Amino acid sequence: KRILEFSPRFVKLYEINLLYMNYLMNNNDFLLDNERNIEKTRELYFKMNYEDKYKIDEQEMYNNMFTCEVKDFVKNLNYNEICINYNKKMKEIDFSFDEDDLLWFLDDDEKEKIKSKLEKEEKKLKVAVANMKVKYSDVMLSLTEPNISKERLEDLFKILNMAKEEKADMLIFPEMAIPFCWLSFISKFAEENDIAIICGLEYFVDHNKTAYNTLATILPFKIDIYDSALIKLRIKNHYAPQEKLELISKGFKVPLINSYTYDLFKWKNISFACYNCFELTDIVHRSIFKSKIDLMVAAVYNHDTNYFSNIVESTARDLHCYFVLVNSSDLGDTRITMPTKTEEKNLLKIKGGINSVVLTEELSIKELREFQLLEFKEQKEYIKKDIS
Repeated sequence: KRILEFSPRFVKLYEINLLYMNYLMNNNDFLLDNERNIEKTRELYFKMNYEDKYKIDEQEMYNNMFTCEVKDFVKNLNYNEICINYNKKMKEIDFSFDEDDLLWFLDDDEKEKIKSKLEKEEKKLKVAVANMKVKYSDVMLSLTEPNISKERLEDLFKILNMAKEEKADMLIFPEMAIPFCWLSFISKFAEENDIAIICGLEYFVDHNKTAYNTLATILPFKIDIYDSALIKLRIKNHYAPQEKLELISKGFKVPLINSYTYDLFKWKNISFACYNCFELTDIVHRSIFKSKIDLMVAAVYNHDTNYFSNIVESTARDLHCYFVLVNSSDLGDTRITMPTKTEEKNLLKIKGGINSVVLTEELSIKELREFQLLEFKEQKEYIKKDIS
């Protein structure tokens, strides 16, 4: 209570995010349901910065920062629909589609309404992928004492600064790319530079020697005049068989997950979902966002690139969305794929290199949605026109 009363400055949302995460970790309650985690963060943010301090309609501001709603898919499988109000002053402009909108079944009036929204959409989404080597030795060290050397930190700064120079909207890292203890300054970077960051974190081990493999999604936005960022951590639903074997052989435990959860994010007029490597092998789990997303993101540390290549190409077409997969540079097949003919489907594909680099590509979400609104005959004419 004294900290709340005498806080000398405005407390950032991501700082409260991290505070509550540390509380859960120290109390061996890291598997606390995601919705409660987010709601608690929002509650603390309001109490620290607005309650009894400002004579404004802070309750409205508090309620409109972001929303999190749990949606059931099948038994023991659900997802959180997280909607970020990028700028409170613009909250009357809502480009997101309702979850039941199957665009090809809309009547003409509904199509016209959506088309009018599409005309107001902003520029293309500029996505940056980090082509960096994830060292197996660093992954194993994270179970006891993570490698947070100066050289490794400088390499990360280099990647972040390249994404900033390229004016990227979103930066994506491979699985197991970032030490857990660096989450704080990465979140600060995302907030200050208005870049969404999706990254695989190295293992966090609790007091019971349970090793958590987590995927972090950091989304910057504005609330009133303040820059903010929401951190969403999600524990890996499916540990790979080899991953389980290695952890158990070293005396560590794998989290016992009774109900599988994924996240559907709505941010800057786009809808996207994030997957953590071996989760993609579950055909049901990778299909739950059919007709709901513009973009699927996967952070992987995967040796079987041929298998995952097939998954990416089929999923991009089955869900009709962009697909960004980021792997360790030595393993390769980092790519950005779109649902189109074979010779044009890969906008970006890379492997190798001893130096870390960032590559960018622009995704036209507007064109993707416009194509989905066309009837089959119109789609064929659109393709022929594109070829010519």
